[in-house]
Amino acid sequence: MKDNILYMMAAVLFFSWMIGYMLFDIGGVFHFMFLFSVLAVLLKLVKDYSR
Repeated sequence: MKDNILYMMAAVLFFSWMIGYMLFDIGGVFHFMFLFSVLAVLLKLVKDYSR
């Protein structure tokens, strides 16, 4: 169940990044937010699986 939720989150993040990159031309701010959110998810995964 956890893996399915993580795949869904990754898909949502990827598609929102693609939409933002293609349509809105927000540039650096959106990419910084995307990178930050991916890092936060990865840190949470490492923290949860290391218990």
